[in-house]
Amino acid sequence: MLIQLIKYLSNKDTYERCIKYVKEQFVPREAWLLLKKLPDFPPFVHSTPWTYRDFYTWFALSNPGNKNLAILQTLCTELDTHAVSVIDDTIVQSFTDQLFAEKIISEAEKVLDNSGGNFTNIQSLITQYKGQSKKLEKTLQNAEPLTPYDYLFGATKTGYNFSLPCYNTLFGNLSSELIIVGARPDGGKTTFLVQEAVHIAKQLPKGKCVLWFNNEEAIRKVFKRLVQNALQCDAATVEADKISAMRRYERAIGKEKIVLIDDAHDWSIINSAIEQYDPGLIIIDQLYKVKGDSTDGLEAEQFRVKCATAREIAKHICPVIVSNQLDGTAEDVQYPGMNLLYGSKTGAQGEADAILMIGKSRTAPNKRFIYTPKNKLTGKTNEFFELTLDSEKARFTV
Repeated sequence: MLIQLIKYLSNKDTYERCIKYVKEQFVPREAWLLLKKLPDFPPFVHSTPWTYRDFYTWFALSNPGNKNLAILQTLCTELDTHAVSVIDDTIVQSFTDQLFAEKIISEAEKVLDNSGGNFTNIQSLITQYKGQSKKLEKTLQNAEPLTPYDYLFGATKTGYNFSLPCYNTLFGNLSSELIIVGARPDGGKTTFLVQEAVHIAKQLPKGKCVLWFNNEEAIRKVFKRLVQNALQCDAATVEADKISAMRRYERAIGKEKIVLIDDAHDWSIINSAIEQYDPGLIIIDQLYKVKGDSTDGLEAEQFRVKCATAREIAKHICPVIVSNQLDGTAEDVQYPGMNLLYGSKTGAQGEADAILMIGKSRTAPNKRFIYTPKNKLTGKTNEFFELTLDSEKARFTV
C-alpha cells in the first residue's frame, strides 16, 4: 500500500492535487522524507524523466550526514523495482478516512476528559471530511488513469482566476487556499469580495456556487452591490427597474450562483450551509465576528483558531476568502502592515496562505493602495500597487 501511495504521488499533477490528503503521522519517516523533498527535486519540478535512484543520489549528495539515508536507499530501490500498471485511486481515500478518524477521536476524547473539546468542533470535522471526500471523489473521477510513464510528467495548477490582471499576476489561480483581506471601515473589503464573487461565479461548473456568509453590512445592500457589479451599473439603475435588473443579473452569472447567508455568527451555521450547498468558493465577511470556537484563551488566540478552521475548510472543501477590520492605527495609512489586522499580531496571519491589505488616504478618496505582506500562492510578497474605487459600480479598476 505504501509503495502504491508513493508511486501515485510521484506524478507532479497528482502530487499537487492530493499531497494535502496525506499526513506525516500516517507514513514511515523515510516515505515522508521522500514526499516532503520531491518538490525540491529538479527533475520532478521540471517534469523530466527520473528514477528513484536518481532521487536518492540527489538527496544523498545534498544531505551527506542525514541519518535516514540507509532506509531511504532501501525504499528507493524497492520503488524502482516495483512494477505497476495503473495505480488504485482508493489509496488516497483510505488515508483521508484514517486522518479524520484520528482527529474526531482526539476531539471526542477532549470532550470526555473535559479538556477543551466541544461538539461544534466535531461537527466541523465531519463537515470537512464530507466535503473533502466529495472533492476527492470528483477529482479522481475526472482524472484519466495514469500509466507508469505519466508519473514522470505533470500538469500546471488549475483553479479560478481573479477579476483583474494584477491579482492574477500576484496570486495565479485560486484552488484550495485561505486569503485574508484587511482594510479599515469603508476601505474596500466588501467591494473586493463582491468583485471576486461575481467573477468567480461565472467560472464555476454546474451545481457549484459561491457561498457568502455575511456578518457585516445589511444583506440587502450586499446583494444590491453584487447586482451593480454584475451589470456594471449604479444603484439608481437597479432601483429603477428591480425585476429587469434581477433577470439581467441571473443571465449574467447564472441562477443561484451566489448564495447569501445572513448573520453567520456561528460555525454551526457555516457547517450546515456547506453541507446543504456545494460551494466552489466560500466568502466570510467578516471572520472575526464568527463565534463557536473552543478556545477560552486570549482574543488573539481565539482569532487564530478561527483562521485555522477557515484554512481547514479551504484545504478540504474549496478556497476561502475572508475579510477583517484593521485596527485604528491603520487609519489613513496607504500600505498598512499585516500586524494591523484587528484581533491578531502574528497568530492569525500565520494561518493564511495570502494576505491582501487595502489602505486609503484622505488626500485621494477614490484611490486604494494594495499591499501583499504574505503570499504563499506564488511567493510574490511585498508587492505594492494602486487601484481606483468605483463605488457606483461596486468595483475596482486599474
